[in-house]
Amino acid sequence: MYRLSLIRTHQIEPLNAGLSVKKIVWRPDGKLLLIAYSDGYIRIVVTESKFNVLNYHMPGELTFIAWVQEEEQNQSPEAKNIGLEKETDQPRFVDSSQDYISDPPTISQTPGSMSFEPATSLLSFLQTQSDFDVLIMGTNDGILTIHIFGLYKCTTINISERVGYICSIKDALFNKDMSSLFVTVTDKFHNIKTIVLNTSIMRDYLEEFYYLSVKFVKLQELMCYLDRAIANMTETWESILLDIDTKLSNYARKRPAEGVTVDFLELLVWGECAPTLQEFLLVDLTKKGLETFGHAVDMSYSTIRTVLIDHVLTFSQNGVYHLSEMKGMAAFKDRYGVS
Repeated sequence: MYRLSLIRTHQIEPLNAGLSVKKIVWRPDGKLLLIAYSDGYIRIVVTESKFNVLNYHMPGELTFIAWVQEEEQNQSPEAKNIGLEKETDQPRFVDSSQDYISDPPTISQTPGSMSFEPATSLLSFLQTQSDFDVLIMGTNDGILTIHIFGLYKCTTINISERVGYICSIKDALFNKDMSSLFVTVTDKFHNIKTIVLNTSIMRDYLEEFYYLSVKFVKLQELMCYLDRAIANMTETWESILLDIDTKLSNYARKRPAEGVTVDFLELLVWGECAPTLQEFLLVDLTKKGLETFGHAVDMSYSTIRTVLIDHVLTFSQNGVYHLSEMKGMAAFKDRYGVS
């Protein structure tokens, strides 16, 4: 990525080696960049810092992608102030989670480091939105997906089923108020067809889509947070055991097949120590080495216990809270029910 002055700001590496970039698209305000790779994975990164916001996989070959925004002159007052409650007779939905639960302590994204650092929030990229935008993606087998704000996948539409044959999506375009979506497809004989989908639900339930997106993003952040916490705990044990594993591997190379197992079984059952095992325990491990290893295990256990209580437990509480709120939202069928 380069600035207009041709000064390179940073380089974004693929998640796996040997991949090629198939398509890229900017969020309308230019703050996020979506990158589609040849293996079907989609990656959304922050333009200025290349922070990885979200990854997901698209089935099939991606043939169309666009990130569009509702035109300002057609926006309702609610759309221009997207986080505000519109004037209705329905009870106001207020995200009051901070009054009851606290966010989990931030944790480093580097497994095994056990250090906790501030992390860029997915929610911040959603709350800074002042306009309603959607990400549209289509594949060569007729699958169309719509992502609210590029983060929350609200629907998957099989266009091939609607037209009656396998088709490839070539273009998709909303009208000005996003009440209709025009989808252009081609078949294997390159015949072109355009169908019109009624998407007025997106215009009429803008606020509900926003709140669902907030809940999705919060739960997504919690899942990523839990993955990092578990990775840290796993890497901690692996780093502690690495030293003794190396010494045991050196000892095993000096013994025939199954020799190590036999040596330890004899020590356990008969209380007799083979000369080679005695040399290993006294020379390679030594009493001081075992004491150091035991101290390291105790420290690791203490650290993991802290992570489990302060982080994983908080994750569980927050996850239950947000899922319970979604269950309560679903009770308002006129707003969140399936039509």
